[in-house]
Amino acid sequence: MRRISIVIFGVVALYGLCIGSDKPAVATGETAVKSHQHMPLNNVVKMDAEGKRTALCCCGYEFTVTPTAPTMDHEGTSFYMCGEGCKEMAMKATPEENAKTMAAWHEKYDALSMADNTHMKDGARMATCVCGAEFAVTENTPIVTENGVTMYLCGEGCAEHFSAMSADERLTPEKKVAAGM
Repeated sequence: MRRISIVIFGVVALYGLCIGSDKPAVATGETAVKSHQHMPLNNVVKMDAEGKRTALCCCGYEFTVTPTAPTMDHEGTSFYMCGEGCKEMAMKATPEENAKTMAAWHEKYDALSMADNTHMKDGARMATCVCGAEFAVTENTPIVTENGVTMYLCGEGCAEHFSAMSADERLTPEKKVAAGM
């Protein structure tokens, strides 16, 4: 019974995670340093150099994303589910169940280590932006998390440009970061 309750509460989290459109949310401020405190664009937690993605379902199960993986769409953003059962339960969840599940999902998601485009240089945390500029990461650095990769961007102009790219266009730099390039 406890496992069923956890699964039910877990499934609901994904429904509440669905935010925005097909453009990634850009976070600034303290979230730029603590990258997982903002809402991710999707629930993918890692991606390899070939683009194989692993997602964290709201039930707590990590699974390989396939073209047939069930998704939940909300305002243009897709979130991957480990199975149809999770999707069905999430669709039926109450707001109270959703809030509990969101908290449990975030606890697990926030503990994960994701690839990012930062590196240390002379004791400072630096990043290489998609435009090619190297810059120091500060509390005001814009960030976007998608496909298990956190992208730090050098300024609002690059953040707006990156956000305006299609999901397929964003995948190219995200794959490079995932591969450690």
